[in-house]
Amino acid sequence: FPVGFIMMKHLKVLSGQCPCQKYFPYVLEKLQDGTIDPTFMITHRISLEDAPTAYENLFLRREGYVKVFIQVSDQAV
Repeated sequence: FPVGFIMMKHLKVLSGQCPCQKYFPYVLEKLQDGTIDPTFMITHRISLEDAPTAYENLFLRREGYVKVFIQVSDQAV
């Protein structure tokens, strides 16, 4: 990470902490019992084979890609 470039440009880097581990059990419980439904965030559902193309589309912000759900086959290969 080029910290020197940040210093030369007199930039500030600020951050904060999020107590994710504290809330994870609660959120997981709500996901499992259906209280929280995160599916509204999924913009595209794809197969594992389509993942490279979807990743490129996400990176380039194409075609309304926001969150992609990768459906993997339950059959053994």
